[in-house]
Amino acid sequence: MASAVTVNALRGILIHDERISPATFDEVLSSYSQAGAQPGVPVPSTPTTMVLETGGTTSDGALMTIRTVRAGGVSASPDGEIEPGAFAMQTNGLDWLGWNGPLVFSGWSPLHTFASGLAADQYGNPHAIHTEDGTLLVAAQRFTSGGATRSLVVLRTVGASTSTIVIDTQASALVAYCPTLVRLPDGKLLLLSTKTLPAGAYTIRAWVSTDDGATWTQSAGSVIRDQLSATTRAPRRLRAAYASGQVLMMLAYRDGGGVATVPDSFIQYASADEGASFALVQDVDTTTAANDYTGGAHDIVASPSGTFLVTFCGSSRTNYGANSAVLYKTLPSAWVAWQTVVTSTLSELTAPSASLSVGNQLSASTELAASRDEDGTTYVFAINFATGQQTQIAKSSTDIFDTWVAVGTASVATPNVAFNAGGYEWVQGTVSIYNGTIRLVSQWDSATWPGQIGITSFAGYATACMPWSPATEPTSDRLMGSRLTWVPFWLPDGAGWTLGVTGGVPTVALNAAGYLSVVTPAVTTNTYTQAGPALTNAHTVAAFAEWEAVTNRSEVRLTSSDGTNTYGFRVRASGTVVDVVDIYGAGTTLGTATITAGMKIQIRAFLENNGTTANAVVYLGTGAGSFITLRPSQRIVNVNTLTNNGASAAATSVSWGNFATATSQWYSVGWMAVEGASQVYNIALPSGLPGRPFSSFAQTLDYGTTVRAVSGPSLVGDEWTITPRYDHGVDNLYPSVAPSPRQSWRSVDSSQHVLAWVIETGAAAVTPFRGPLGALYLGGCNFRTATLEGRNGAGVWSTIGTVDMSAQSSGLRWVRNGTIVEPDTTGATSAGYFWAHDILRGARFVPDTTAAAGLTAKAISSSSEGNWTNTTARRLRLEVANTSGLGASGTNGAIVHKSGLLVWNNDPKYNAYRLTIPAQHTAEDYFEIGTLVFGHMLAFGRRYSWGRQVQTAPNTALTTGRSGARRAQNYGPSRRSVEFGWTDGTDVSAARRGTPADYVLAAASGGGEAAATWYDAPLSMDGLVRELYGSATPIVYLPWVERQALGTTWQASHPDLMLYGRIVSDVSIENVQGEEWIASGAANGEVVRTSSIRIEEEV
Repeated sequence: MASAVTVNALRGILIHDERISPATFDEVLSSYSQAGAQPGVPVPSTPTTMVLETGGTTSDGALMTIRTVRAGGVSASPDGEIEPGAFAMQTNGLDWLGWNGPLVFSGWSPLHTFASGLAADQYGNPHAIHTEDGTLLVAAQRFTSGGATRSLVVLRTVGASTSTIVIDTQASALVAYCPTLVRLPDGKLLLLSTKTLPAGAYTIRAWVSTDDGATWTQSAGSVIRDQLSATTRAPRRLRAAYASGQVLMMLAYRDGGGVATVPDSFIQYASADEGASFALVQDVDTTTAANDYTGGAHDIVASPSGTFLVTFCGSSRTNYGANSAVLYKTLPSAWVAWQTVVTSTLSELTAPSASLSVGNQLSASTELAASRDEDGTTYVFAINFATGQQTQIAKSSTDIFDTWVAVGTASVATPNVAFNAGGYEWVQGTVSIYNGTIRLVSQWDSATWPGQIGITSFAGYATACMPWSPATEPTSDRLMGSRLTWVPFWLPDGAGWTLGVTGGVPTVALNAAGYLSVVTPAVTTNTYTQAGPALTNAHTVAAFAEWEAVTNRSEVRLTSSDGTNTYGFRVRASGTVVDVVDIYGAGTTLGTATITAGMKIQIRAFLENNGTTANAVVYLGTGAGSFITLRPSQRIVNVNTLTNNGASAAATSVSWGNFATATSQWYSVGWMAVEGASQVYNIALPSGLPGRPFSSFAQTLDYGTTVRAVSGPSLVGDEWTITPRYDHGVDNLYPSVAPSPRQSWRSVDSSQHVLAWVIETGAAAVTPFRGPLGALYLGGCNFRTATLEGRNGAGVWSTIGTVDMSAQSSGLRWVRNGTIVEPDTTGATSAGYFWAHDILRGARFVPDTTAAAGLTAKAISSSSEGNWTNTTARRLRLEVANTSGLGASGTNGAIVHKSGLLVWNNDPKYNAYRLTIPAQHTAEDYFEIGTLVFGHMLAFGRRYSWGRQVQTAPNTALTTGRSGARRAQNYGPSRRSVEFGWTDGTDVSAARRGTPADYVLAAASGGGEAAATWYDAPLSMDGLVRELYGSATPIVYLPWVERQALGTTWQASHPDLMLYGRIVSDVSIENVQGEEWIASGAANGEVVRTSSIRIEEEV
């Protein structure tokens, strides 16, 4: 009969249970985060020939879907007749987003709080760029009409928050700041600007930023060799761009000396050292009246191939007439002289200047701006002064810029443009494009807000997409644009809208926060209307509005009649409700939605007059303004049952404002009416949306993720899923995935995290581990405690125990002298360990484990040997890397080791486990686990022989030179190893018999299951090596586990009590005496010994 054998402690190997794996990790029961999110590989749902690549950044848990909505490849024809395929996108299963092209007005926002008067800050000569992460930077001159100084500033916008950075200041009477911003390689930013020198001269100065424009450092007092005269070279605009190791800089100036035939001209500079210095390439000739190389209002676009597109407005009145012309040159290099390059006319854009004088001077009302989209398309924006200052756009899709396509149609009678302000113009505009959204940063010619900068957005990802116009040309350039658009630089009734007031006296004012405030008292209305074209065929009336209903109800109305059939509906906002009402349907409600009170909303509404029937489609978005680039919205109305009011004169119109007592704030309104557009009623999402064209260039989607197409074509319905991958993902917990603790799981903060696994899914099913001694090892940690629980068959969670990385080393009294922390000998204090020299390097010291807040752990940079005690002994001393906020002494300190062990002996049966890391302070403000080994302990019944060897091997190479001098290079941390074996012989006879052998109980108090037999250690090690495939699978060597009473856990944290590593040796079993097996009923047997078994640490 087998008997229990008493041992003082257990030794053995912790084996990870394969059921604790990524496959059993339960997302529902877990609550966790993962650090270092990176866009994953786009995985197609069905076979497709198009391959997508991702880059950029993403967010923890962001799941993105891309679906093809227009078949095609990656390439487009230069004339726009053949367009690439296009896609819509979705994030986390929410609203699908198509893409509104460059003709579509998307929103408006002020860049700063507006002001007017002599003391108000005004801004001029702006230049805008986006950084790689989407931060918007606007460099500008800031001044006041009555002030003594002017400043060079950078307005930096992150999200919707803008801060102002003052770069330089000088007297207001001196030369104006004309700044330009340049993106350089490796994320560096260059700011160049004119800067006054003594005696009426100026130069060009440089500053650089390496933190996305948050801070700037002057890099050069002057980047050009010669001083420039403020009289004969008065600066008008400065632009620069980087491509292929070169920076091209063009200064537009005016010669006020009265000598030049053409006063408005350029100076060309080039740099080969990223803008640290520039060489003069050409001072452009100003003596020839009829020329194609002088001008102003220029912009530069650099291509990936290294060419530079320079667009400008010609200043030769002889050649280009009173309204100038848009010209361009394509420089193959920054060093090629300006006048040697052929000049072309960008005929798709006309009349960009209000006046080009007979003296060859461009008026201040000369507007031109250009930028390159992420997809490789270059857009040029200009004002058309022949059509009432409408915004006109041309685009080119090649790097040699030899083919251009007009986007939209500028027309006095039937405009279809990106922006028509009713006779007003944007001033000193600059364009930058990011995330599919085009941002025009500019002043406007406003008497109310002179010198104030706003952002007007076009295009962008949206659920509410405009229809194609005409329907027969479903491309991104042929979406319905704008007939008239209003932003709050002027009162609407002065910008093309007809004011309607009834009843009392409304209060209407332009507010400095960038909106029109409309307050109507009782029995009063204040509305704005524009009547559009009389359309007699099927047509669409579309309206866009951003506003906030402060009190009561304000609304937008759309009406349409083809002469025989009349329809209309109202979109109303009040408090927490947006509703849509049929005008001619006795107040029939077509749809409603709930919003948050005080919320600014964005509405896109469509009335489709089909003759005897009409459709109403309304989208509601709660992300308004120009700072957002993704515009999801809810389709709150999608009906074809509008009431027909019969015959009336053919007409279209949009009205907006307060139609009763109310207070409202209006940010922007626009509308369009056109025949032949595609219908938006009942379109399927996303297949009916216009998409963003695929490109071989990386395009930003959501969360900073970029995608590029590297082959094709793609067919409609092709779909890809992009799941984040993580630098510190939760899968790194498992030895089978990331065996090195350096490849860790890391959270993004130190709030409570829960990690859970379901290992049995049957009803009320439970299961044990393979042995009665369960154990959990956490290695490479930076926190103090975590609690482990199991779930029984009734679904109840039971606490197994707590892993405490400060086990037997907490409740410490301590004092600090400089960076050294040591025991406080004025009172009793002790810990359960002796620590060897420097064994605590990398561990943490927590000054007060009872503190709720404010005392984070401090990293231990080195340690002495010793005990933590107030008695006479070799006492431990810790050197901490950071003493900030540490204090001089404490009574509840703790040494938090990098690893911890929890062992339990009651052989529980559970179907799930969860590990809870409670909110607690760490030195890094996040949680980290390098390795999790969770399973059972294979215990050695009979301990291994005397003579165990522990070795520490430094990872250092020592090289001896010819002279005998030696150099050492450290490649990483030292590696521990241990060797042991049963070299003095073990009688395995009992293990060969069919009857039970003597055993060792898991619990010290008796009862429970046996953890091991007295005889099988050599045989079990042989089986273990086979199971692990030798060194393929890491384990944890446990040299000492104290046996506890049944149901009592044991904790350890000292590094010498655990070693996470691999078995790197073979296991050989040698017969000492006896026979290989036991004959039936015989008393023979065998004594064996093993070779040394070596385990090397994973570091």
